Amino acid sequence: MLEVVAVVAVVVFALLAGFAVALLLELRATAQRLRSFMDRAEAQLLPTLKELQEALKRLREIQEQAGGVVDDVRQVSASLRGAAEGLKGLVELTDEVATKARASAVGIKAGLKTALEVLVKNLLRKGG
Repeated sequence: MLEVVAVVAVVVFALLAGFAVALLLELRATAQRLRSFMDRAEAQLLPTLKELQEALKRLREIQEQAGGVVDDVRQVSASLRGAAEGLKGLVELTDEVATKARASAVGIKAGLKTALEVLVKNLLRKGG
């Protein structure tokens, strides 16, 4: 009887260890996606900030100079439009990463629930 309990305990431990490894691998993959996202976000954000600084510089120059105002305003507008497009891309990228992370979490939860239900069902069947 003690041997059966020991075998069941070893099997349960092995299953839980397997699920823990799978969970850790999924967390590692999620962390890598997050790191990749942060790298891409930084790569997009830095040029956008530079464009915004340039746009502000151009605005100051426009205030100081009366001639050629229309052309400068067009350039600033184009810079701001480009910056807005960069920010839009960043928001879309953020949404994409968040969606993937939620999907991964839901999948892990469902897998663990199913595994535990099967484990309990098999333990009850063997015990009865």
